Amino acid sequence: LSVPFVSNLIIYKDQIYISNINSKIFSFNISDGKQEWSFETSSTLFNTPKAYRIAASSDILIFSNNAGQLTALNLRDNKLLWQRDLRKFTIFSSNRIFEISNLIIDKEAVFLSSNHGETLAFDFKTGRNLWSKKFYLNDIMTSDKYIFGINTKGYFAIMRKKNGDIIFSKFLKDKKNTKLILNKILLNKTNIFISTNLKKSILLDLNNLNDISFKKIRFDRYLHTLNYTFLLNENKILRIN
Repeated sequence: LSVPFVSNLIIYKDQIYISNINSKIFSFNISDGKQEWSFETSSTLFNTPKAYRIAASSDILIFSNNAGQLTALNLRDNKLLWQRDLRKFTIFSSNRIFEISNLIIDKEAVFLSSNHGETLAFDFKTGRNLWSKKFYLNDIMTSDKYIFGINTKGYFAIMRKKNGDIIFSKFLKDKKNTKLILNKILLNKTNIFISTNLKKSILLDLNNLNDISFKKIRFDRYLHTLNYTFLLNENKILRIN
């Protein structure tokens, strides 16, 4: 594989999809590494890894670029399905470097949040809005009925997937009453695990969200396998059930 300035990638079926900082996406065959096609979108001079996200489901590939544009391709013929601009231009935001949360495709809806002030859901086949709320979450996860999200100002929220209504929110602090920078959120059947800027993570009980404890571990990424979840940071890998 040869792609300059790789920003993100996913594996879907028998293909590897890679985006680069020039807002171009490439498709490679997973068995021999040969490039099969590429698709170019608009780009700006301002780059951040948080601008480039990729997700795929039901033979539809959705990806974002640093110009705030979201693109959907039909993988059956590699043709454009739709594009939309996520930026909101005001006197305060016109020069803002674009950032986006992780993209989550759940059934026929896509959930995301951008730093231009929107958390939203839209139909993944058409790009049509289902709902939107005016706040930014830098990391999100979903369950059957809810969206769990955090931002770097220490804000934690739970929203209904069907309409975006907030059913719980809280600014998380440590025992010294210090607001924390929240980085990544992880969810299992009974707990919420949130990585912070300090050398510890927050553990929340889903049955009692006011029950907050701290664990001496931080993680920047995680990886799910069939039986375990692995928490990763620069120095170590931790396996949890």
